[in-house]
Amino acid sequence: MVSRMSGGSMLQFYHKVSRLASILFYFSTREWRWADARAAALWARTARADRAVFPFRLADMSWDYMAETFILGLRVYLVKDDLSTLPEARKKWNRLFYLHQLVKLATYSLVIYLVYILVTSIYSFIMG
Repeated sequence: MVSRMSGGSMLQFYHKVSRLASILFYFSTREWRWADARAAALWARTARADRAVFPFRLADMSWDYMAETFILGLRVYLVKDDLSTLPEARKKWNRLFYLHQLVKLATYSLVIYLVYILVTSIYSFIMG
């Protein structure tokens, strides 16, 4: 089943993507350096019981969880997207991912086949 978007909803989608891109452009095109010496010193002075309650050491942070939460936050608060669309979006993402892999495989196969034809043609021409 192919999902069709009306012109108005496509325009809304484009505006969402454009707004998100313009927001992220500034942060994604610069190099950022963070110093955490004071946080490390604070962690060293924190009691063991408090460390269990308030874990803030970056080395122990789950970066996968942070990235997923960040993306969800972007969808909800910047793009104003409803989270009820997430399961369908994940299905679509998976379909597109596997379609992309299939297209890459077909392209590589075609290139290899064309190189094979070229090499055999040259070889047969040289050998006469």
